[in-house]
Amino acid sequence: MNACRMIPYRTRFVLLLSLGLLSACALLPPSAQPEDSRLRTALEKYTSAKSTGTRDADSTAREHLARARLNYIDAALDATAQHRQAGEWFQALQLLDASLKQAPDSQQLSDARAQIESEIAARLRSNDCRLGAARARYLSDKAGLLEQRAPLESKDYLQDWKSKREREELDQLAVQLRDCAGAALDDNQLSVAEETLAAAARINGAEFVAAENQRLKQLRKPATKPATVQAPKRAADSPQQRIRKARIALQSAITRGDLRQAKTRIVELRQLEGDSPQLLELDKAVSDAIAAYIAETHERANALYRQQQIEQARDLWQKILELDPEDIQARANLERAERVLKKLEELQSDTLEIAPTTSPPMLRPAPQPLVQ
Repeated sequence: MNACRMIPYRTRFVLLLSLGLLSACALLPPSAQPEDSRLRTALEKYTSAKSTGTRDADSTAREHLARARLNYIDAALDATAQHRQAGEWFQALQLLDASLKQAPDSQQLSDARAQIESEIAARLRSNDCRLGAARARYLSDKAGLLEQRAPLESKDYLQDWKSKREREELDQLAVQLRDCAGAALDDNQLSVAEETLAAAARINGAEFVAAENQRLKQLRKPATKPATVQAPKRAADSPQQRIRKARIALQSAITRGDLRQAKTRIVELRQLEGDSPQLLELDKAVSDAIAAYIAETHERANALYRQQQIEQARDLWQKILELDPEDIQARANLERAERVLKKLEELQSDTLEIAPTTSPPMLRPAPQPLVQ
C-alpha cells in the first residue's frame, strides 16, 4: 500500500503554513523564571551553590552544591508532575527543558522528558485520528445531502468538481482511519479504534475494515485465564505495524508543522517501504521547508546577537542544530554565544563580591564576530 495515499494534495501549502507557524512561535519570549515557588527557591540556591562551587574546591562546597542540585531536580520533577495532573502537558515539557539547561547531565530529568514526549505523542495521535473520523463523518453527510439535492437543481459543474475532490479525500481518509484503528488496537485504545473503524466503514463498507473489527471483538472479550496467570509479554511490532505507526506519525507531524518529526518519519518510511515517487516528492518538500526555516532563523539569530540579546540568539541556533546537526555556521555561532554568556556570568559573580558603594558599573562585553 502506498505510504502517501494518506497525505493531502495540499501538502506543500500545509508545509509552508507550518513554516510560518514555527517562525511565529520562535518569536515568543522564553519564560525567565519558574512559576512554582519551591522550584524558584531551589533554582536560586542551586545557582548560588554553583557560583560558590566554581571558586571553592573544598569538600564542603562540593557537598553543598550536590545537595542543592538534588533539591532542584526534585523540585523540578514535582512541578512537572503538577502540570501533568492539571493536563498542562506543554508547560511540563517547557519546564523540563528549562531544568535540563540547569542540570543537563540529570538522567531523572531526561527520563521524565522522554516520558512526557511519549505521552504527548500518543495523545496527539489519538486526537488526530478522532479529527480524521469527524472530518470523514462531515464529508459523508455532505455527500449524501448533495446527492439528494442534485435532482432538484440544474447541473453545477463547480460543485461536481468539489464533490470529486472531496470523494478523493474520503478515500484517503478511509485508509488513514484504518491505519489509526490498527495502531489504536495495538495500544489497546479500544474506544479510539471503534470510532475510527465506524468512520472508515461508512466510507468504504464493512468489508474494508473486517479484519480490524474482528480484532476489536476479540480484545473486548472477557479474559478466560485465571487472574493469577501473568499475561504474556507483548511481541515486537510487525513490519506492517511499524509502517502503520510511521504513517500516522508522519501525518500528525505534518498537521502540527513539526518539520523535524516529519523528516524523521519520512526517512523511517523510506527504510520500511522503499522510495516511491510520492514519498520522494514529500521528502523534498519537507527538506525545502527545513532549509527555508533554517535560513530565516539564521537571520533572526544574527540580528539578536548584534543587539546583544545573546541568550535568545543561542536558543535559535540550538533550534537550527536540532533540525540540522551538521550546520557548521550554527554550531560555531552557538559556541561563541556560550563563551560570551560564560564570561558574563563570571563578571557578574566577580561584581557581587565587591561592595556596591565602591564597584564601578559593569560593562557588557562586546559580542565576538559571527560566522557568516
